[in-house]
Amino acid sequence: MRVLLGLIFTIFFSQSLHGQNWDSLGGGLEWSARALYADSVNDYLYVGGTFTQAGNINTEGIARWDGTTWDSLGSGLNQGARVITRFKDTVYTTGNFWGTNWYIAKWNGAQWDSVAQVDGSIGGFLNYQDSILYVCGEFDSIDGVPINSIGKWDGTNWSVLNGTTLWNAQIHVMVIYYGELYIGGNFYNNGLNKIAKWNGVNWEPVGSGFIGGLAAIGSMVVYKDELYVAGSFSKTENEANPGNYIARWDGVQWKDVGGGVMGLGGGNGQIHALEIYKDELYAGGVFSFAGGVPAKYIAKWDGEKWCSFGDQINNRILTMEVFDDDFYIGGGFTWISGDTIKYIAQLSEEHQTDSCGVVGIQDKTLESAVNIYPNPVSDVLTLNARDNKVVNYTIYDITGRQLLCETFVNTQEVDVSAWPSGVYIVQSKIKEDVYHEKLIIQH
Repeated sequence: MRVLLGLIFTIFFSQSLHGQNWDSLGGGLEWSARALYADSVNDYLYVGGTFTQAGNINTEGIARWDGTTWDSLGSGLNQGARVITRFKDTVYTTGNFWGTNWYIAKWNGAQWDSVAQVDGSIGGFLNYQDSILYVCGEFDSIDGVPINSIGKWDGTNWSVLNGTTLWNAQIHVMVIYYGELYIGGNFYNNGLNKIAKWNGVNWEPVGSGFIGGLAAIGSMVVYKDELYVAGSFSKTENEANPGNYIARWDGVQWKDVGGGVMGLGGGNGQIHALEIYKDELYAGGVFSFAGGVPAKYIAKWDGEKWCSFGDQINNRILTMEVFDDDFYIGGGFTWISGDTIKYIAQLSEEHQTDSCGVVGIQDKTLESAVNIYPNPVSDVLTLNARDNKVVNYTIYDITGRQLLCETFVNTQEVDVSAWPSGVYIVQSKIKEDVYHEKLIIQH
């Protein structure tokens, strides 16, 4: 018993603490952050969004952070920067800055210059070896050149990727994986389900892709030699999908990522951003659980398991970035774990992580003898012992405090409607065998 309680306490201690993992950046922003870009050339973190103030300076839609102070770029950009990158020693961004149309603009060091007008909207940039700037989105032309949803810029001219035309495609993100260009978004063209790769001549499917009217891809990153894809797809919508809001491709097949993520009550668990930091993959969005571990809007994956910070964040995370070896998040939040942190935050050097779930404490596989359901549960929990076994069960909270200890045969119901939301441990004994399982209560 003492060993079990020690394990529970060790695993969940960091989660039960309410220490601050995040720091504010110079007073934060006046409104939401939508894009972060770390510029290693001039050592700035560029921030785009719908704000009109960063810290105590007035700047519309875009600002930059040098690690200590905020700075504006001219008078900013009306309606806010949506995507930011550097290409051929120049910072590029996009949005509907001048009127109702979308534009691509660049910073000349003193002011913003228009590069092109876009007949539609831009979803992403991809700088390929500083020789080609790929641009994707939902558009029919760039500067009058007929281009369907993806094109390329060499610094002087716009051109298309010849081959299969992606009609009416919404392309949100691009990445290079093993030398091939992958695109993800919300499209279905010639058997291409939300994701495709370019073979130099035509677009090819990537496995069976992702299925469903709500399915879409919003972020992609290469991590530990696999392509991780995240967005709004789920097995709940279609069992054929390879994961819940996140999946990985090894070049041959799709694989699940530790059960993926999920929203409260099995609801929307959309992931908006993926980022690699210190050899771990971070996911940010609107989910509440990652691999069954409570994780409010942010979690990290180490290649084998999901881990949570244990923070309470009041709104979604839209973007993440690594700048000067520090980790940053941006989105719609205004407080984290009770502290006012407005729309952008930096991971504290003294941060305390992580609660990685109840990993390694199962003495035996619980499913082989006892089932508990539903899990998560809000009101009545049912324990069912197979083969009419006599079961002695005990429920502990995350501090190791015993809450209930009873014996039943075959089936037992427990009313947990008055118990606080959180993580608990159910210990079941059948003769000499002992089983443990994590229980999540959410109201």
